[in-house]
Amino acid sequence: FKVSKSGVYVAVSGDDGTMQLYVSRDDAQSFLPAVFPSELKESRYTIMDESDGTVFISVEHKDQDKSGSDSLVTVGDLYASVADGEVLFKDDFEGGLSKS
Repeated sequence: FKVSKSGVYVAVSGDDGTMQLYVSRDDAQSFLPAVFPSELKESRYTIMDESDGTVFISVEHKDQDKSGSDSLVTVGDLYASVADGEVLFKDDFEGGLSKS
């Protein structure tokens, strides 16, 4: 878990070895699942807070190997959220950070 100015973050392990991240914006009174733009089999999170309230989360997950083999590889994607109560993280940085 992590406690920061932007919220409380708790990662819960599932039966299949994956994890789910939950976020509280009300001092751990209630939690909502973090929502990412695609379904991931998450295995690890790194959470970074900025002083302006922006939260960056690096999510490690399993993905199909792009070399043509059928094996899975561990990859990491970076997502961001603005501190306005939204729990959605977005990985599209081409046009700068934007609320989804």
